[in-house]
Amino acid sequence: NISINFANLTLMYELPTYDALLFENSNEDQYFGKDGEYTQSVNKTFKDLKRFWDIDSNEIVLAAMHGNMLLERDRLIRTYTEFFGLDPLGAENYADAVLSFLETFPEYRNGEHPNFTLNALAVESLNFFGNDLPRKIILGDGFLEGFTALGFGDIAPQAVLAHEFAHQIQFELNIFDSPVTDPAEASRRTELMADAYSAYYLSHARGASMQWKRVQKFLEVFFLIGDCGFGDPGHHGTPLQRMAAAKWGYQLANSAKKQGHIMSSKKFSDLFEAQLPIIVSP
Repeated sequence: NISINFANLTLMYELPTYDALLFENSNEDQYFGKDGEYTQSVNKTFKDLKRFWDIDSNEIVLAAMHGNMLLERDRLIRTYTEFFGLDPLGAENYADAVLSFLETFPEYRNGEHPNFTLNALAVESLNFFGNDLPRKIILGDGFLEGFTALGFGDIAPQAVLAHEFAHQIQFELNIFDSPVTDPAEASRRTELMADAYSAYYLSHARGASMQWKRVQKFLEVFFLIGDCGFGDPGHHGTPLQRMAAAKWGYQLANSAKKQGHIMSSKKFSDLFEAQLPIIVSP
């Protein structure tokens, strides 16, 4: 009964994420932006990041998250079945509810409204119900489109990808999991470290070599994602803490005696751990 399933369409907002997570397992045929407008800059940045940092990054898949998958019934059924565990009939009913919803409400742009793909994430290799999934970075069209609308189309793809690549560094060095037990504090450490890694790359002469003032303007907007939910298990750090971490990474790149030298990812993390108490201090 499709009308009953409309009550559960909140799941629809998660479908593009889980479709990319489960089924986009190759770098082949990926495009970024609903019309591919970010493909060149994203692919170039990914190549540069792999060259810049000293981790083994050959197996990382860079995947796109597109809202137009919401128009493909077979993909909807596949995701409802394999991720949410619905039986075939239930998956078909949910898929038909999504298609009916998008047909009824044109303001959702046939799934290409940014809200459906307003996300970017990095995932470690994992086994999902018997399926081996590779290490992966996923960039949503809506995330890139939103920052472009705010006037940051020249820097958002590089900055967002640099942050997610930093999480892959953490996976590779086995430092993603925190030595602290409080979930909120652990999440804050992880995210602030990724902010520092990304700022170091963005401002380094052999990295993206971007002007810090421009990077800082973008980060001021990006870090509004920071939060003050100090007890939230997903706590990213406050906007001030996130900017402090980024400034520290920038200063590390800018003050290096040998401007052509790229610090090892491990040494960078060691220095960050020593700096963290200062970054989060009032």
